[in-house]
Amino acid sequence: MSTTYGWSWNARTNRYDYGNRTEMTGQQFDASLMLQFWDGGGRIRLPKKLVPPINSRGNDGWWDLYDVEMGPDVIRARYRLNGLNKPLVTINRRSGQISVQGTAPYAFRGTCDLIDGQEHRRF
Repeated sequence: MSTTYGWSWNARTNRYDYGNRTEMTGQQFDASLMLQFWDGGGRIRLPKKLVPPINSRGNDGWWDLYDVEMGPDVIRARYRLNGLNKPLVTINRRSGQISVQGTAPYAFRGTCDLIDGQEHRRF
């Protein structure tokens, strides 16, 4: 969240008013998350900054993954962060890019670490 000064619509008076307002804003931060996969499922461990105050609590910091699709080039899965937010995890297995996209503004982007240089995939 941030507080800024500017014009904003006042529905009560049907006009724009100048003043301060509080807005939800995204911000960049360094964090890492962990993923584990097995046949038919998996789990994700989130950094504290990606866990909102209202959450489904997970299990010791881990959330179960469901709808896991393990393709040759892309992995997709979902987890239940809370009743309204079930983010989609997408991992490009060739580039190593990972994205977590939930209800706006909940999002994360990063790169998976290279573990084995023998294959043509990063993950």
